[in-house]
Amino acid sequence: MKRFLRIFALLMAASMLLWIAGCGGDDDDDDDDAADSTPPALLSSTPAAGGTQAGNAAVTLTFDENVTEATVVSGGTGAAVPAGTVVTFTPSPALAAGAVTLVISVKDAAGNETQATLSFTATTPDTTPPALDSAACVPADGASGIDPSGMTELVIAFNEDLASAKVTSTDPEFRFTDKLEGGVLTLTFLQYSPPNETTVAVGVDATDMAGNTTSAEYSFTTMAKEE
Repeated sequence: MKRFLRIFALLMAASMLLWIAGCGGDDDDDDDDAADSTPPALLSSTPAAGGTQAGNAAVTLTFDENVTEATVVSGGTGAAVPAGTVVTFTPSPALAAGAVTLVISVKDAAGNETQATLSFTATTPDTTPPALDSAACVPADGASGIDPSGMTELVIAFNEDLASAKVTSTDPEFRFTDKLEGGVLTLTFLQYSPPNETTVAVGVDATDMAGNTTSAEYSFTTMAKEE
C-alpha cells in the first residue's frame, strides 16, 4: 500500500510539473501574440496630399504612433527627423517647382517598417518672413478700449504656418503657457489678469516652414475703469 501511495504521489508531482510547463508555454504564446507587428500608419501631412507648398518649406508627416527612424527614399534630399509621432523633412536643396512624389521610410520602436508616400506640388521657394495677421489676433493687434475682465488668454495669429514661435518679452510682465498650432500662438495666463488703462505688449520671434524669421510685437490697450 505504501509503495502504491509513493508511486501515486510521484505521478501527481510529474503531472503538476507538466501542467506548470504547459501554462508557461501558453504565456509565451500570449506574449508573442501581443507583440507589436504593425508598422506606423500615416494620418496627415503638411502639405496635404495633392496640396501646394513652397519648394524650400519643411514637410511634416504625422503618424499614429511614435517613429524612431526616418529616411528619405526618393523625391528629394535632406534630413527627415522624427519627434514623437511627427516626422519633419527639410529639403536641401529646395525642391524644384513642379509635381513632387516624396517617399519616406519610417520605423517604430518594435522595428516595424513602412514607406509613406506624399504627392504634392512644389512652388517657387519662399523667401518672405511671416507677418502678424492683425485682424485674426484676439484681441486684434493695435486694438484699444478692450475690456480686460474675464480675459484668460491671448491669441497671436500670423499669416502663414510657423515652424516655431518664441515669446521674447511681455509688458507688463506675466506668466503664461503657450501653444502653437499652424500659424496661431495662444498664450494662456497663469494667475494674471490684464489691468485697466494699460497697453499690453508681447514680443514674438517667429519662423515659418521655409526657415524665414521675423521679430514681431503684438499689442492692445485695455479700457479705462468704469466710474
